[in-house]
Amino acid sequence: MLVGAIISLVIVVTLFVLILVFSRYPKKDNYDIKTKPSKLIYGLSHFFFCFMSLGMNIGVLVMVLISEDGEIAPALVPMLDIAGGLFGLLVVYFTHIQFEAIKDDTVYYRRFIKIKTINIKDITSVAFIPGRGFYVYLMDKAAFSMDQRTVGGEDLANLIQERKKNEIFFSNSSNPSSDPASLSDEDAKKVEIFKQIGAELRANFKNYKRNKLLSTSLLIFSIIGFAIALLLYIYFKRNNPMMLLYVVFALVAVVVTIASIIKLNGKYNQELNKDDITLGYDHRLENKKVKGHSKRIFISSIPLFAMIGSFCLVAALMSAFFSHGVFTQPIKCEDMVEVTGQFEYIRTITDRYGYEYAIGLIGDTNEYRISDTYLMNFDNNFRKEVSIGTPVTLRISPKDSFIDLKFRDKTSYTYAYTLKTDSKEYLSYSGYIASFKQDHLDAKIVFIVSTSIFGLSFVGLSITYLVAKQNSKKETIEI
Repeated sequence: MLVGAIISLVIVVTLFVLILVFSRYPKKDNYDIKTKPSKLIYGLSHFFFCFMSLGMNIGVLVMVLISEDGEIAPALVPMLDIAGGLFGLLVVYFTHIQFEAIKDDTVYYRRFIKIKTINIKDITSVAFIPGRGFYVYLMDKAAFSMDQRTVGGEDLANLIQERKKNEIFFSNSSNPSSDPASLSDEDAKKVEIFKQIGAELRANFKNYKRNKLLSTSLLIFSIIGFAIALLLYIYFKRNNPMMLLYVVFALVAVVVTIASIIKLNGKYNQELNKDDITLGYDHRLENKKVKGHSKRIFISSIPLFAMIGSFCLVAALMSAFFSHGVFTQPIKCEDMVEVTGQFEYIRTITDRYGYEYAIGLIGDTNEYRISDTYLMNFDNNFRKEVSIGTPVTLRISPKDSFIDLKFRDKTSYTYAYTLKTDSKEYLSYSGYIASFKQDHLDAKIVFIVSTSIFGLSFVGLSITYLVAKQNSKKETIEI
């Protein structure tokens, strides 16, 4: 596995270097104006890569080197590291290539591979929403958006408005705030609506800002809190120090989130510097009285419910059918097969998920491993009390397969569930059953919670639809 860990590290680093070479930052183009990601977003994407991808690969490599005899389990780990590395690289790559630009009367933007274009004359509006960024609309449908931290985003929005000849907000008029007399009757009615919306928002802005910041904070901190709790549980249950490293990363995410919320609070405060018309226009789609508001809320909630439901469905399936899952049963003692021999060695095999013991018998080409699930009931005095040549007896399951292995004279390995010498049991069958039941209980809890949340995601989506349908009857403002 040392070779696999090195190969995964080399692949990820090579791809990262290629991205830097072919996607230099910033890249010069023949545009009138072009945006680029903020230093914060640019830096976070690379931090994400360094920790989630490069860090994991280096961590696995180090664990291979420090583990006994250079072995690591399972063999799938290098492949998982490559997959994680590629995911991190995609984050970096898309950060490099995405942009918005203007050339003559055309807006260019790229999010994935293809560069898309919009004629400025087709754009109906550009709005800045605090905490979200700039939104470019075609007939009140967002064509694309720019993060509020995007460098050059505000300049690009202003240039769109300038080349639209100040008609970007009102199709038949010039700037309504500076020249009210030039407004058509239709646009004058719109201005009055925007002014009313802006005035109402200004009067309730404290509650509006508090609700926005509170909902954002609760969502983010709930996710981070759940992740920290899960990591700590795995750490204490599996005694895996790598989980503490992930906890540190989660705490860094907490600090970054707090800093972002503080900065977002300042952005909201700046909204009050706008006049009522501009304030009302920028937040028109958030007003509950504007037709289409409830529908937009429902549509925007679909990805969240889908994400939660999908995650919980995967968790439920894993807890149901994987090792010690809800529908698995412990191996009966009479169904196990005894293996006897003379003790040769015991070694610890480590990966970032946990560790397990591997036991070799003299003259036996098979190695017998004890999963970390059962090590809580394993007597670690075995290392001190049992010497080379001592007769030992293990029990294995005939249903378990033998996996290829290259270590000393061993050509394969399988898992053992009990271990004893002539004088002492170091892992008894009752200990195996106790460990199985504990893991089985954990799987049941995960299954019940996951399936409950999965079901509630459909209920929540249905309730959101019904509430949106009911609230749509209260929408009276047509824009």
